[in-house]
Amino acid sequence: MTGVLDDIRITGVVGFDHTTHRRKFIGRNARRDVHGSQATEPVIRIFTDRELDGVGFGRLTPAEAQGIVGKSLAALWDLHSGARSALGRADHALFDLVGKATGRPAWSLMGGEGPEPVPVYDTTLYFSDLLPEYAGKGVGRLVEELDGGLRQGFRAFKIKVGRGAKWMDAESGFARDVEVVRQLASAAPAGVTLMADANDQFGLETARRFLGEVGEHLWFLEEPFPESAAEGRVLREWSGSNGIGTLLADGESQHDPAVLLAIARAGGLDVLQPDIRALGLALQCGLARDAAKLSRVHLAPHCWGSYLGTFQMLQLARGIAGVMTCEIDSMTSDLFDDADWVLKDGFMHVPDRPGCGPILREDVFRQKYLPGAWQVGTI
Repeated sequence: MTGVLDDIRITGVVGFDHTTHRRKFIGRNARRDVHGSQATEPVIRIFTDRELDGVGFGRLTPAEAQGIVGKSLAALWDLHSGARSALGRADHALFDLVGKATGRPAWSLMGGEGPEPVPVYDTTLYFSDLLPEYAGKGVGRLVEELDGGLRQGFRAFKIKVGRGAKWMDAESGFARDVEVVRQLASAAPAGVTLMADANDQFGLETARRFLGEVGEHLWFLEEPFPESAAEGRVLREWSGSNGIGTLLADGESQHDPAVLLAIARAGGLDVLQPDIRALGLALQCGLARDAAKLSRVHLAPHCWGSYLGTFQMLQLARGIAGVMTCEIDSMTSDLFDDADWVLKDGFMHVPDRPGCGPILREDVFRQKYLPGAWQVGTI
């Protein structure tokens, strides 16, 4: 493998913003106003002196990108840990490029120890009951959205809660959160799994009260409060003593893997949710290996608002052991063809094609994205 990488050199890097369209309009969560029907992500594309390129999510400056121009792929890759370069955590495109150079899918570069297909869930049940256009439907709108997700192929759904933090008074918001979970649990067919996410807006006491009301319906509760080993341990112990099996999930806001692992070791959570965009793929792989040593801790990587990040998260899930599920923010793109990524019965098929993600449409890139991109080196 290293011989192949020795013979390929980076000639240039391009960075641009990629706009995608969600399959439905996304409303508020406990912390932010409406998210809308579009998302924009930073993308980098790495060019080489062969007919090979790598594409991936990446927050990068031209000066940082300049640090890899002229280098061989071997100088940017470690057989044990993956990417190593001036790109740091913006390493998705390097995994894509090395996969293409070696004829291997990115999940194979990561070890190929995960499941195929990968279990996934719909992460888009936001506060659509609070949108003016659905005022007459209320919670019924969320039931409609769950039905739509079932038709799309999902069998697991995460429900946003925490309406009383910002958009309703505390008691009315809490009551609506409980009503939403109960109605969705009642409407869901047998075998459908539900989770909830409070975006750090509950606090310990509200989290206990919420789980006392609806914990029986929830696989995990995400972000009831900011990451805390002490409060997480208290909530987990309280749940256990009250016969509530809901797992505690957290980690998307903590970008230091060592801190995340310390919280897990201290008993502060059950499900680690490191952000695929903030950490990159090499750090995620290392975190997964360390988390695997903690027998009761699961992985469920976080990815919201990134089309490419979603596919690269799925590569990670197929590549490493211990990922229990992946969230899907369903989007479409004019730049990429993802037709062979198939969602069925709650699982996503991850193709065996070399590299990381969907197929880039070169004509769309040249006509729409390249004119506004920054560039270093030659392409």
